[in-house]
This record gives sequence, structure tokens and C-alpha cells, in this order.
Amino acid sequence: MVTLDEYRECLSNVREAGEIARQNGVAILFEFLRDSPFVSTLPITLKLIREAGLPTCVP
Repeated sequence: MVTLDEYRECLSNVREAGEIARQNGVAILFEFLRDSPFVSTLPITLKLIREAGLPTCVP
């Protein structure tokens, strides 16, 4: 189970990666993984990407 603090840290990392991607003209592509505590389903992955709010982060 992921704690709220862990989720917030993950979101911060996604935002940082998305910003780096933007600066370099590339996108960060996400794939949900069944065994991952953070991105184990499509709805959770989409929620994380949408909360990051960066067009460089896509499912």
C-alpha cells in the first residue's frame, strides 16, 4: 500500500521528469504495471499523469 507521502513524492518526481522532458523536446511515456505500487492500473496511472499536469507526460 502506498502512503500519501509516497504518492506525493512520486508525483513530484513525475513533474520533475516531465519538466526535463519538456526542456529536451521529448515526452515521458507511462505504462501501467500490475506489480507496481504506484502505476498498477490504468486509472491510477492516468490520475498520476493528470495530476502532474504536464503535456510531456502521456500514457
